[in-house]
Amino acid sequence: MAKIINVISDANVPQWGNGKKFIAIHYLGVVGQNNKVEAGGYGAHYYIYWDGTIYQAAKHDAILWQVGTAGYYTQKHPEARNSNTIGIELCPKCDGNASNPSDPYWYFTTETQEACVQLVKKLMQDLGIPASHVLRHYDIVNKHCPAPYVNNNKYKTSWTWEEFKARISGISGGSSAGGTGQMYRIRKSWADAGSQIGAYENLDNAKAACKAGYTVYDKDGKAVYRKVETWKATGTATCGGNGVYVRSGPGKSHDPLGQLNKGQRFEVDGNDSGEWVHVKVAGIGIGYMHKDYVVYDQPTASASGWKAIGTATCTGSNVNVRSGPGTSYKSLGQLGKGNRFEIDGQTKGSWTHIKVHLDGKDQIAWISSQYVKRD
Repeated sequence: MAKIINVISDANVPQWGNGKKFIAIHYLGVVGQNNKVEAGGYGAHYYIYWDGTIYQAAKHDAILWQVGTAGYYTQKHPEARNSNTIGIELCPKCDGNASNPSDPYWYFTTETQEACVQLVKKLMQDLGIPASHVLRHYDIVNKHCPAPYVNNNKYKTSWTWEEFKARISGISGGSSAGGTGQMYRIRKSWADAGSQIGAYENLDNAKAACKAGYTVYDKDGKAVYRKVETWKATGTATCGGNGVYVRSGPGKSHDPLGQLNKGQRFEVDGNDSGEWVHVKVAGIGIGYMHKDYVVYDQPTASASGWKAIGTATCTGSNVNVRSGPGTSYKSLGQLGKGNRFEIDGQTKGSWTHIKVHLDGKDQIAWISSQYVKRD
């Protein structure tokens, strides 16, 4: 595998949450070499130079403007979009009129094409993308791109598109030709074929490619492995808006898991993706929220020295949180059903010692144990 040089920058990425279901092959459109995503978000995730050097310009989660209609081109492919496609830009040469995409004298060097085959095979393996989902830009919208593979005239060192596809067809979503006929498919559920992210003949390869929230199924639909996402909270936060979606992945293209309203609380672990915050919400699970609606808690001196042994949820409505273990103590505020807090294991009679976020700060307090449901 050719070395991939990291020139990744988030500076010009317009959106996050790429579904990574397709690979699009482009050409630069001019004679030259470039490895940057342009201002406005135009570009590809990878660039390959004339000598076969590969540059990665954007993270796979980045959604770039690369295969859309731009209000001008006609959509051809029923599924491939900017939001689910990884782009590879090949740097071309031209012996004719470089201002004309249809000029028959566009071509790719052998080094560029061989490096592209290696990269595409790696992406197919890593991301579970089948060979049938490797497309020309031209296959997605009616743009004459990449010119050497649309002209398909084998000028100089260029292959035909069919030759390129033949060279990558040995790997399809990580599976190999031949075999026993056993295929291990990675899906959210066996019935949800549309959620499939890979199919492998080797079970170990399928396990390695399986993502949190997905299951590996054998050819008969029997679940043989499930990736469970571990969680280690680094803090807590509050929802800053109403009707805010928690999604299965970092972007609007991912399915909603549920909604939160202003003031509802959740945990964070710091494993964010672009503008999306990784969260754990009671009753919903682990997902992502847009950062604009995440109000992080700021620990205060009143909570210093606290040693939590776990977390819990309030089971009642308008439950008073008090300064001491009894109704004679001052109420510091109220919690609603589903509000969360930390516990340190201390109890006095029918009261539980907690740390809770009230009035913009963390406070040490007590709550009636009948309203405490430990996680």
